[in-house]
Amino acid sequence: MPWVKDVLQQAGFFFGESMGAPFFLDSPNAKPSSAVDVIYANEKVKPNNAVKTPSVNDVDSGEHFRILSLETLVEMKLTSYRDKDKVH
Repeated sequence: MPWVKDVLQQAGFFFGESMGAPFFLDSPNAKPSSAVDVIYANEKVKPNNAVKTPSVNDVDSGEHFRILSLETLVEMKLTSYRDKDKVH
């Protein structure tokens, strides 16, 4: 994580943490609700989560990018099961 933090800060992002969870903001005045959250693959986000986050090996590739498969993205949402996720 230290090298990721260094690279993103050099690119103009601002590091923060909330309840032990790292995130990055695009300005010093940005709200944490608009942050880019860092979630590690194959680990529980919170100790009381029922399952670990999915692997990032299941990707779809475009010409210039890779993105997690839809199934993996849905699995991540169901794993976190936050109030915010329940209503979207």
